[in-house]
Amino acid sequence: MTDTTEHQCSCPCGESQFTFTGKPIARFICHCKICQKLYNKPFADVLMFKTKNITMTKQDKVTFKKYRLPPALNRGVCDACHQPVIGFLPGFGLAFASADKVKDQSILPEPLFHSFYHRRVDDFPDHLPKYSGYWPSTWAVSVQFLKHTFGLKTH
Repeated sequence: MTDTTEHQCSCPCGESQFTFTGKPIARFICHCKICQKLYNKPFADVLMFKTKNITMTKQDKVTFKKYRLPPALNRGVCDACHQPVIGFLPGFGLAFASADKVKDQSILPEPLFHSFYHRRVDDFPDHLPKYSGYWPSTWAVSVQFLKHTFGLKTH
């Protein structure tokens, strides 16, 4: 049975909003330089979704931009508060958003790993796997998508 529960999400000012149905594919901590700069934090607490489960309710309030060469995440920033809202990975059917955008935090899964750990600002002495470098970090994210796509347990 498919979970059709709709969850509300927004940027800090509330001008840019989206909803998602069901559950995120995965949650991870990203330490890449782009996330650090965009979120103005040492890392981003990221949720991964299937694009088809996302509905932008105020898409006209979001400006999208790619911050690196393809394949690149097309990251949306709120025009009003200039905070990240959601990013889409064209061609892969994936969307990414910060966990703090979700209004009901109780529905979120625990993070599975750290990506781009070589870019970390501080060490994280937790039990989660830590992936350093572009390819290992990208592969860690890809594995979660593949597990979800083929119905294998991801969390």
